[in-house]
Amino acid sequence: MAKPSIRQGKTAVINIGSNSVKLLIPDLGRFGYRNVITSRLAANSTNEGKTLDLGSVERTFGALKKLKEDARSKGALNIHVYATEALRKADNKRLLTDRIRDELMLETDIISGEQEAKIAALGASLSFPSHDAFADIGGASTEIALKRSGELLCSSFSVGAVRLNEIGTDIYRLKQRAAAAIETNGTTKHIVGIGGTFSALACVSLDLSVFDASAVHGTIISVEELDRLREILQPLEAEETARRFPALKLSRAQVIKAGLAIALAVTEKLNADDITVSMDDGLKGYAMFIEENGHI
Repeated sequence: MAKPSIRQGKTAVINIGSNSVKLLIPDLGRFGYRNVITSRLAANSTNEGKTLDLGSVERTFGALKKLKEDARSKGALNIHVYATEALRKADNKRLLTDRIRDELMLETDIISGEQEAKIAALGASLSFPSHDAFADIGGASTEIALKRSGELLCSSFSVGAVRLNEIGTDIYRLKQRAAAAIETNGTTKHIVGIGGTFSALACVSLDLSVFDASAVHGTIISVEELDRLREILQPLEAEETARRFPALKLSRAQVIKAGLAIALAVTEKLNADDITVSMDDGLKGYAMFIEENGHI
């Protein structure tokens, strides 16, 4: 496949995730122009995550509306919307997707877990082409992509920071639950970590006072450092975490223990030594691929 390209200044991508709604305009800045609104679409869902909470749907629609307006104000001509696990799994997804179509005039592309892993690896490979393992921790699912003999093996697992957070805050027990949900036969020494969990862990590891994408990107977090972060974060309540590490928003501090538990499980399952954090992500991969091919 030829390397995808992004046409200058024309495309915006919005991802409806399980924890947040994210906007990327790829060509505005090194990592693109980004805006994130936490809406917790996966929170308070019932029927094993199959029925979305109405309040969560309303928050998510409001976030998407604001991000569409933001994209237009920055000159984006084409806006593509894609959604992941929360809408993938929901039996009442049309409460949101029909409203997005009718009121915002946007179609929602609900991608598979394997596609989600693929675009995350594609985006991160821009910065880390020699790595062979990619992990993307979301609010309701975790994706892993492994390069093997020229092929990209993609897997998706129904364990994410928002839903895992709902069952407790003990990181060790959460790690056990996450490890039980993740099955992979591959191993690697170095993982590229994609998504808000890994960016947040980098902020804590670096003790940043404000979020700095350039500082976060390329940060290497060893498994020993993950254990140190567990010791730091375990006794802290979310509000105290946000005060102590001001680069984190409270919404991220509220789920960082669950995210860390998944990161610990992923490194254990893959027998990895460390994680390299990437700001190039699935939004970048989606934008690249859709500009070249017109669809995923």
